[in-house]
Amino acid sequence: KNSFCKERKCKGVRLISREIEEIRNLLKENGIFLRKFEYKNKKFSILDR
Repeated sequence: KNSFCKERKCKGVRLISREIEEIRNLLKENGIFLRKFEYKNKKFSILDR
């Protein structure tokens, strides 16, 4: 529930940097902030809604 699930373990979604910025902007519009982001794996989780 706290992350976008693309794989079985729901660790997050792999994205390119352009997509990350677009999603951050969309989440800000809805009042959702991207808290956890691991650049090494290019994955993020939504921890706060």
